[in-house]
Amino acid sequence: MKLRCGVAAAIIPMIFACKIIAPNGGASQVTVENLRLANNEISGWAETGLNLTSFGYASVQGLSELEGLIDGGAAIYYENGFASGILQEMKTQTSQTCAAWVMDFGTPEKAKQMVGVQRANAASPLALPTLPDSIAFVNDNISKAFGYDSKFYFEIRVGGIFDAASRHSQLEIFMKTYFAKII
Repeated sequence: MKLRCGVAAAIIPMIFACKIIAPNGGASQVTVENLRLANNEISGWAETGLNLTSFGYASVQGLSELEGLIDGGAAIYYENGFASGILQEMKTQTSQTCAAWVMDFGTPEKAKQMVGVQRANAASPLALPTLPDSIAFVNDNISKAFGYDSKFYFEIRVGGIFDAASRHSQLEIFMKTYFAKII
């Protein structure tokens, strides 16, 4: 009897100390701030102020802040479920640029819906090299990829990459790197 009580006394605290993982892989615990890429997390890319931010990073917490960074068109995000987001601007030493919007839409359905809105507005949406077309696509007319994973919506634009295949590959690397941070 003493042995059983000792084992139970050891196991019960471990059960309560365990982290409960949500069915969607734990994404409910992840915030947009957790998705910010570190310098060189993608080899050669570092955060830097480009067009929209002075330091390469901005946190956005509502429609007015979103409108402050998007010159027109912010309402479409808000109407489709935008809750919060970050804008991260990055650059390589060879002057390639990236502006990445990472937005929390609250639910996978709303994030997917926003991708659908962008797909409907794209002249000729293209698939990324290895990501399913149902979760991400490229609008090559504006060098931008759109995608979602869990409750997060991604809009990533690259510049200074003139070969379409290389541009698509780099967009996919960014998308996959962000996706991998959603645990």
